[in-house]
Amino acid sequence: MRWIFMPLRRYFDFAGRSRRKEFWAFILIPFAAFLGVAIGLARLLIAIGAAGDSGHAVSDVAAYLGPALGWLGIVIAVLFIPALALQVRRFHDQDRSGLLVC
Repeated sequence: MRWIFMPLRRYFDFAGRSRRKEFWAFILIPFAAFLGVAIGLARLLIAIGAAGDSGHAVSDVAAYLGPALGWLGIVIAVLFIPALALQVRRFHDQDRSGLLVC
């Protein structure tokens, strides 16, 4: 469990190295969570489209989907820099330059 949160503790640390276990734990666990959220949103969209309140499926979907996508965007924005730093440290572990990430 500590491997998942280690990149968050080393938020702006672009120096050093990161193990493979740290990289994959940080990448796969949030990916699985985002996949679950996407499936849940897809089921919600299907339910809203089938039984829309106003008769306009697009406006009903936008009313429900807007806040969810806003929060999802905030989470992705917060995790962007730790993921970038983790990738740079992972390149350092492979004896490559961190500039190759860009």
